[in-house]
Amino acid sequence: MEKINFLLTQVEGKNIVFDGESLSIFEISDQMVPFFQTSEILDNKTKESFEEEIEYLQNQGYLRKLKSFDAKKINTKNYYLSIQNTLECPLNCSYCFSKRIKCLPRKMAKETSVEIVDFFRNGIGKDANNFEIYFTSGGEPLTNFEVIKEVYNYCNSLDDLIKYDIGFTTNGVLINEKVLDFIEKTDIRVAMSIDGDIEKHDKNRKYIDGRGSYKDTMKASRMIINAMNSPERKLYVFSVIMPEDNDYVSRLKYMVDSGFEKVQMKVVRDCDNTNKIINKENIENIKVNYTKLADFLKEEILNNRWKYVMALLDYNNFLGQAMIRIISGKKALYRCEAGKTKFSILPNGDIYPCDFYSMYPETKMGNIKSGFIDDSVVGKWYEKTCDSYEVCSTCWAKYICGGSCYFSRYINKGKQNELVCEINKHIITLVIQMVSSLKINNNAIFKRLEKVVESIISYR
Repeated sequence: MEKINFLLTQVEGKNIVFDGESLSIFEISDQMVPFFQTSEILDNKTKESFEEEIEYLQNQGYLRKLKSFDAKKINTKNYYLSIQNTLECPLNCSYCFSKRIKCLPRKMAKETSVEIVDFFRNGIGKDANNFEIYFTSGGEPLTNFEVIKEVYNYCNSLDDLIKYDIGFTTNGVLINEKVLDFIEKTDIRVAMSIDGDIEKHDKNRKYIDGRGSYKDTMKASRMIINAMNSPERKLYVFSVIMPEDNDYVSRLKYMVDSGFEKVQMKVVRDCDNTNKIINKENIENIKVNYTKLADFLKEEILNNRWKYVMALLDYNNFLGQAMIRIISGKKALYRCEAGKTKFSILPNGDIYPCDFYSMYPETKMGNIKSGFIDDSVVGKWYEKTCDSYEVCSTCWAKYICGGSCYFSRYINKGKQNELVCEINKHIITLVIQMVSSLKINNNAIFKRLEKVVESIISYR
């Protein structure tokens, strides 16, 4: 009998098992606990001791090695283009990686931006249903606002069956009447970069002359909300968490109460292998704060309060993503779509698997003028499944996590960042415990959560 990857945990005095193959959560008796505490639980000798119990669980669909994914069938017909229309910015954020990118020109020409759209919609993405095109990484997108308008207007002029979703992320300091007028007259999506309250934000997001940017950014957010003039349009916020930061709950509440209906909170990541931002000294602080955040969300759900829950419940937050996958039972074979249906393009047209790879010229996949380097460059990314990595393949969390970050592996010479894996497994464990607790205490409210998750999946 094959070994199955699983997690055994305790929730409110009950023994809970998460089956890493079926993504099922079930309760076991105290008598079965020793069976799940051994490292090789499914060898024949151990099986004989619990044969009746195992047979019952397998008849329920648990503890079975399931058929592997067909990697070629994972493509969802959705393509994601991150266009770095500029590498210039009036701010000098402490964790910014765009200053490491070597590229000329530093600003993209309007002609190049149109060529990018055509390259992907007429080439690798010719059978796509949706294109999400975002101006997020690199420098401040509004230093080259004309390119944003060019892409938006061009995509909306195309007479094809592809749906185009265009958006940009801004620090807000260059917002003016021309930009606000464009936001008001179009359906372009807008996100802002804000790291919490003034103290946390100004610590890392400063002007080049050292001044904090918080007041200008928040002023801009209010102007953007007014320009959107529709309750259906939502202003998103990207918020970077530093390892020493505390109280993720307060940050979430502060952002939502400031008018942001969707909040993406992510721990800052390493850009190279020489200066590790997350280390053994600060990892416990991160885990403690995620525990408090998960407890807060559980209490909000139990009390039928959804404002803060919905702000995090999407694929842009690892905690929210874990909730969606565990509740829906939908596996993730890949960590993300990088190199397959997701690409980052520099001002000179160079193509990379994601924004972070653009710091490393040797990882370039091609250029929009000359095409991909060779016919296999995209196909190789379909081989990078969570089952293709030795450590990931035996991990109980692999189909929730999707495997370790490709870029993190790259800068760590092919190895996963063990501390980041520890954080991710901690978050997934918290979600498993949350889901189990909701089922135990209020199954009706859990059913409502299931329907919310279904609506998110159907929209995607």
